[in-house]
Amino acid sequence: MITARDLIFRYDTFQLSIPSLTIESGQCLALTGPSGSGKSTLAHILAGILPLQKGCINIGNTALHTLTEPQRRQFRKTTCGFMFQEFALLPWMTVQQNIVMPLASENAVTAPLLDRLHQLAQRCALTDLLGKKPQQLSTGEQQRAILCRALLHEPPYLIADEPTAHLDPQTAAEIRCLLLDECKRLHTTALIITHDHSHLADYDAHLSMLELTV
Repeated sequence: MITARDLIFRYDTFQLSIPSLTIESGQCLALTGPSGSGKSTLAHILAGILPLQKGCINIGNTALHTLTEPQRRQFRKTTCGFMFQEFALLPWMTVQQNIVMPLASENAVTAPLLDRLHQLAQRCALTDLLGKKPQQLSTGEQQRAILCRALLHEPPYLIADEPTAHLDPQTAAEIRCLLLDECKRLHTTALIITHDHSHLADYDAHLSMLELTV
């Protein structure tokens, strides 16, 4: 379960204020809202990328608001996957190297991890592309690689910031179905930001930033 209470984050003239947010265990929650309403800011706060200025966030048994920056970074490596709005793939690395990169610095690329990588790559139709560079892939293939990276360590929590924003409708549908299927398979608690209101019924629940903010 993810719970947040009395969140406040300020940057220049922008202020995000959220009195309460709850995502039930195993739930895939879609979050919508107009541009500039703070969706991405909230995603970055819940993933520990941006430090919380006021309030409290509990993700499972972790009080995220009490962690230091190195502890939050470790939290993402072990507990919470994150999908950026931009692909964030390094062009000089192969697809496989990009997928395992967050864990490589921890010497955590073990044989069982590589087994999971190849199983996940097969489900994501990436097996034949692992040795290629990101620029050799289509946008849909790059986003499937990002999905593999976010789910490689089978995190109990996932934050996805508009994972289908740059995709054509057919590819977006494929990525959305793949993402939701993997979350269901892993019983992952997920917050997925989207602008696509036509498929909100695919998610377990839906919230608008207009409902959350004050």
